[in-house]
Amino acid sequence: MDLRSDLLEARRLASEGEYDELLEGAKSRAVEPIRRRRIHGTLAELEAVDDRSARRIADGFRVALRDSFTAEQRATFERISERTSALQSDETEVTYSFHGPNDEGLTEETYEGRHSTVTVSAFPHCPARYGRLLTALLTQYHAPSVLELGTCLGTSAAYIGTGLDSGHLTTVEAGEPQVEIARETISELGLEERVTVRQGLFQDVLLGDGSVPNFDVAFLDGHHQKEATLEYFDALYDVANEGAIVVFDDVNDYSAGMDEAWDEISADPRVDLSVLTDRVGFAVVNSSISEAERVSLPY
Repeated sequence: MDLRSDLLEARRLASEGEYDELLEGAKSRAVEPIRRRRIHGTLAELEAVDDRSARRIADGFRVALRDSFTAEQRATFERISERTSALQSDETEVTYSFHGPNDEGLTEETYEGRHSTVTVSAFPHCPARYGRLLTALLTQYHAPSVLELGTCLGTSAAYIGTGLDSGHLTTVEAGEPQVEIARETISELGLEERVTVRQGLFQDVLLGDGSVPNFDVAFLDGHHQKEATLEYFDALYDVANEGAIVVFDDVNDYSAGMDEAWDEISADPRVDLSVLTDRVGFAVVNSSISEAERVSLPY
C-alpha cells in the first residue's frame, strides 16, 4: 500500500470503530521494517560464510523475499493454489491408518490398527509462503536428488518440484488415500517427470532395503515427535551427500517436543550450519564450514 491508501484505510477503520484492527495494523507497519532489517542482516552473515551451501540458503531467501520467480514458476504457483483450494473444499470421506514409531524407536514394530475417517478437506497443506521458499531454495541448489518424508496430499512436493531443473524428488507417504490424492496432484500439475510419490513407512525407506537415494536436499514433514525426528535425522545423515541440507518442518512453536528436537539437532556436532525461521529449520551437513554457525531469522 502507498501512503494515500494507508490513510484511507485508517480513516475507514476509525469511522467503523475498528480501533483494535487499526492499532494492530499500525503495529504491523512499524514492526515490518525492523523485521526486514533483521532478515537482511542475517542473510549478509550467511553470505559471509565461506561455503556454497550457506550462500545458496541466503540466495534462496532473497529470491523468496523479492518474489524473483520465473513466469513458469508463477504459473505453477497459481495452479498449486487452485489445487489446494479444491482439496480444502473436498468433503469426500476417506479412511486412513495411523503409522508411526512406538516407544521402542524406529527400528522396532510400528503401531498399526488405528484408523480415522475424515474428509479430504481436513488434511493439512504446505503454506504458500513456505512452499515458495522451498521452490526458491531448490532453484539455488540445482539438486540432482531430493527426498521428502511426509507427502500428505502433495502440495509441498509440488512446490519442491517447481524448483527443480534436472533433479528428481522422491516423496514418501504411508497413508494409502494420501498417496492416491498426492499422485493426482502431481499429475494434474504436470510434474510427473520431476516427482515420484512412493508409498511406504519412513523407517522402512530409511532403514530397510537400502533403496533410498543419497540426497542433496531432504524435507522432513511427518511424525512430529521429538524422538522420531531425532532418529530420522540420524538415518538421513547416513545418506546425505556433501553439503546436503535437511529441512525440518514445524520445529518452532509447534510443540515442546519439536522445539527440543530442533535444539538438539542445531547443537549436534554433525550440523555445520543451522538456520531457524518462525516455522522451519535448515541444517547443513557434510560441508566445508570449519566452525559451526547457528542463526535465526524472523521469516
